[in-house]
Amino acid sequence: MLAVLAIALVLTGCSNAPITENSTGIWDGLIILNFSRAIIWLSNLFGHSYGLGIIVFTLIIRVIILPLMIFQTRSMVAMQ
Repeated sequence: MLAVLAIALVLTGCSNAPITENSTGIWDGLIILNFSRAIIWLSNLFGHSYGLGIIVFTLIIRVIILPLMIFQTRSMVAMQ
């Protein structure tokens, strides 16, 4: 039952409408739109290569959340 509820929650974010500046909601209007703009900007920086843009974007996000990952690892070691 929990899996069905989780799938229903994930699928409520799905839509077949394109995401534009007029998109509403926190997920479409703020997160997805700005992340896609950042990836497109990075891909233009690297010679219009979307692959490199996605890789660099992923690395930037990983560096941003690195302090949280270190804290989590230290907590896990302390629990062991």
